[in-house]
Amino acid sequence: MRSLLILVAMGSVAHADRVVVLTERPDLPDALKAVVGTDVEVVAEPMTAPPGDLAFDRAASAQHLALTDGASAAVWIDNAEVWMVTADGRIARHAPLADVSNPHVFAAIAAHLLDELAPPSTPAPAPVAIEPPPVVDQSPLVVETVAPPPAVPAVHRSPRLALAVGGLIGQRGMSFQQSPPDAPMTPPSYPASSVNAVALKASAFPYPEERYGDELTGFGGTLEVQKSINAEVDANDLVNDTYGAYGLDYTSLEIGAHYRHKMGALLLDGMVSYNSASWTLAGDFPTSVAIPDTRYQHVDVGGSLEVAVSERARVGVGARYMYILSTGDVSNPDWYGSASSSGLGVDVDFKIPLTDTVFVRGLLEYRRVSMELDGDGTLSASNMLAVSNIVDTWFLGGVQLGVAI
Repeated sequence: MRSLLILVAMGSVAHADRVVVLTERPDLPDALKAVVGTDVEVVAEPMTAPPGDLAFDRAASAQHLALTDGASAAVWIDNAEVWMVTADGRIARHAPLADVSNPHVFAAIAAHLLDELAPPSTPAPAPVAIEPPPVVDQSPLVVETVAPPPAVPAVHRSPRLALAVGGLIGQRGMSFQQSPPDAPMTPPSYPASSVNAVALKASAFPYPEERYGDELTGFGGTLEVQKSINAEVDANDLVNDTYGAYGLDYTSLEIGAHYRHKMGALLLDGMVSYNSASWTLAGDFPTSVAIPDTRYQHVDVGGSLEVAVSERARVGVGARYMYILSTGDVSNPDWYGSASSSGLGVDVDFKIPLTDTVFVRGLLEYRRVSMELDGDGTLSASNMLAVSNIVDTWFLGGVQLGVAI
């Protein structure tokens, strides 16, 4: 059979027709537009850098953003270098940036990296002679399974609101010290008693530091409420020679202002808060036992440090100083009188994500309030108790289920 001659002409050139610049600086996209001209559309995606701990993690995030924005490539500044990655992930290049502050230098380097997307021109191939097809082999077709390419890390918008609710268990007790230690009367005994409570915490951080991320950042506020459930305290009435368990009501409110700043795997949180924590004994509590109700009002100043132990799971530790405004019945002249009071607190927590928005939070809170009595209260001296110092301590731990959006 006579051969057929087909001439094939090929002349395609790959180029970037839409480029997204990942930056919070408006001068960088404008400078790149001036260099590449009107043939290439340049758009901006506000962020300091793509999410990711390593450079290639950030490149994978930038590729995902380019796909999301319908762009052919993405460019950004990463540690004094200009990076470029294509939307299909086949090409990723970077070059040193001598002057980070100069947008024209950035634009020139970025344009050079984008120009390299076009492959070198190749001459048209020679005419190809196509012979009639041979007899096809009828043996079964063997299909080879090819492993899929690695998945691109998901990129999420930074959350702005969070709500967590759960249960707490812990203990609370008070110690009474006398001066002199051998005072004729024995001070009241309030050993640590168990406390069960529920807790609710709401957080709002409306202006996160970065558009994409998994943590609450920037300036924000928190509201936390804790309430005891069927709590009791054991008391020994030496006067009436009775011993019993009496109801105890615990209520706590905290309103805080925070600034949270992310530094790689670290998350720093500085806070100032107003707090109210009341411990109220039931009405049938014996008056002969000199354990007072307390209502601590205080302003706290402190901070915490959280460390990423996996992609999004974090472990944190914090501390606070409690400036005591009032202590309740303790400072009543009919009780122990005026006192110089101060407090401190330590917090430990961890967070494990279940989905993109749902997480589990574990927490442990320790609080200590120390009161140095001035000795002008009825129970401080006149009843020969000679109580000079009261230390109130409690700790609560638990697990909460939360959502961040």
